[in-house]
Amino acid sequence: MEKIMLIAGCSHAAGSEIDGTGDSKYNRQHSFGNLLAEKLGYRPINIAVTAATNMGIARSVLQWFSEQYDPAVQEVFVLIAWAECSRMEMPVKNLRIISPEFLVSIGILVRLITTWL
Repeated sequence: MEKIMLIAGCSHAAGSEIDGTGDSKYNRQHSFGNLLAEKLGYRPINIAVTAATNMGIARSVLQWFSEQYDPAVQEVFVLIAWAECSRMEMPVKNLRIISPEFLVSIGILVRLITTWL
């Protein structure tokens, strides 16, 4: 039985800024969740997303289980680092490419949904 720790959350769970960059392989390997997984003998799978909202975090966990989970061969421990409750998703019509880094740099913490309404 494969022991997996599924790590979900926002930038804090992703380990952003550990090495001074927003997201990197090094940051994820040294994030709290990954270190805890290794200490407890689990293989870490870090699906955290920078600027994620709680709704987005919940969807990412449900999506992982629906697409990746095999109960016959996997034992899964889920670690969720919920974001602050004031983060919200805002649907946007006719979205042009806007980088999350730009939005954060001007102080807007929003999660854009690119689904047409």
